[in-house]
Amino acid sequence: MKIPKKFKLFGQEITVNYRADLEDATGNTGEARLKTNEITLQDFKTNKRPKSQQEQAFWHEVLHFIMWEFGYEQQLEKLNIDTEQMVNNIANGIHQILVTSVNDSN
Repeated sequence: MKIPKKFKLFGQEITVNYRADLEDATGNTGEARLKTNEITLQDFKTNKRPKSQQEQAFWHEVLHFIMWEFGYEQQLEKLNIDTEQMVNNIANGIHQILVTSVNDSN
């Protein structure tokens, strides 16, 4: 799967950037910067991680944008629901579908 440099979502252009030093103490490898329309991902070439982990991080951050736009993140926080775990599970499912899909050649 190829991660885009830019894409549009809900009429907004989102830019994807990379940083070698992004990983934090909890192992986060991506950031959704909602106010500046940016996704920042860890540069996995520098850190020698599988590309699939970077792809999953991309979808995780995209889902943060979607959930924020719908107002779900704020609602889940009020209910003390772990947004990160929910976003991660959905992103992993989307990623798996995209990288394992078999297309008809016709």
